[in-house]
Amino acid sequence: MDETIELTWYEAKLATEVGVNRCLSSWAKGSEHAAGYKPKDLFDTNIKAAASEMAVAKYLGIYWDGSVNTYKSQPDLAPDIEVRMSMTVPPCLIIRPNDKEGMRYVCLKNMWVHGKRPKFKILGFSRKELMKDKWLTDFGQERPECWAVPVKELMPI
Repeated sequence: MDETIELTWYEAKLATEVGVNRCLSSWAKGSEHAAGYKPKDLFDTNIKAAASEMAVAKYLGIYWDGSVNTYKSQPDLAPDIEVRMSMTVPPCLIIRPNDKEGMRYVCLKNMWVHGKRPKFKILGFSRKELMKDKWLTDFGQERPECWAVPVKELMPI
C-alpha cells in the first residue's frame, strides 16, 4: 500500500484554517515554541503541521478534530498518535525528552509543492520508550537536545 497521501481541496481548506487559527491563537497568548524553534514563516509551519495531521488521519481512516489550544494536553489523533512532519534533510523523526511515553510518533515527509494540493509521505513511526542515546542531537544549534530517529529505524505504520 502506498503511504503517500494527497488532500482534497476541501481537506486542504480545513487544514489551512486550523493552521492559521493555531498561529493566531499562539500570538494572542504570547506563546513561543517550547524547544526554541524559530520558523521563518509561522503560518507556513502551522498550516503544514495541521495538514500533516489530517493526512495521517485520512490514511488511517480515523477522525481528525482540528483542535486549537490543546498544547499537548491531548494527542494529535486519538487515542495515542502524535504526528511529526520532518523538515530535516534527510528526514528523521524528532522526539523530545518532554514528549509523552506510550504514544506513537508518526513521521511524515512534506511533499507539498507550492501551488498544488497538500501531499505527504508517511515514513513510519516509533515510540519514546525505544529511543537510543546515539540519536541524541541538538543539530549543531543552541537548542535543547532531542532524538533524531533515522527513517531506516522507523516501524511501518
